[in-house]
Amino acid sequence: IGLGTITGAVGLLIREFSKVEDAEAAFTPLMGSDKKAKELINALNSTAASTPFQFENLAKATSQLLPVMNGDIENTVKTLRMLGDTAGGNAQKLDSITRGFTKAMLKGKVDMESLNMIAEAGVPIFTELADSMGVKVNAAFFKMISAGKITTKNLTGAFEKMTNKGGVFFKGMEIA
Repeated sequence: IGLGTITGAVGLLIREFSKVEDAEAAFTPLMGSDKKAKELINALNSTAASTPFQFENLAKATSQLLPVMNGDIENTVKTLRMLGDTAGGNAQKLDSITRGFTKAMLKGKVDMESLNMIAEAGVPIFTELADSMGVKVNAAFFKMISAGKITTKNLTGAFEKMTNKGGVFFKGMEIA
């Protein structure tokens, strides 16, 4: 092994540690403690090891999700995996889907802007949401959205349906 190879490996290791330290600094105030931030980072490292996503992609998505997760690490990772499956291992799609999902959760209701962010990432969210609610995608469905009658529970249910066994994105990250 040459000195250049060793130097390159050490540089890579330092950059990876830096990403983890940056994430820990960002997560600590959102999680309420240094200890919970470290627990979350460990969970993200485990998730990164078993998915096509890099740690920094998961950390970015998690930063978006944390304001609506109430410090619940298990639910954060579960939601992250669900959104990751719909993204099929694509980091850019994960970012867009997570932004749309989080925007709806922060508002407490689903709107066209949130759904369009998700749809633009290639998720058939309108069809799946309507189907999970037992309605058709038609003018009445869009009126329900405009009137704020579609809840975040409906949205989460549609994602769960898409990513559970038999769903269009079941095991999306494993397949990727």
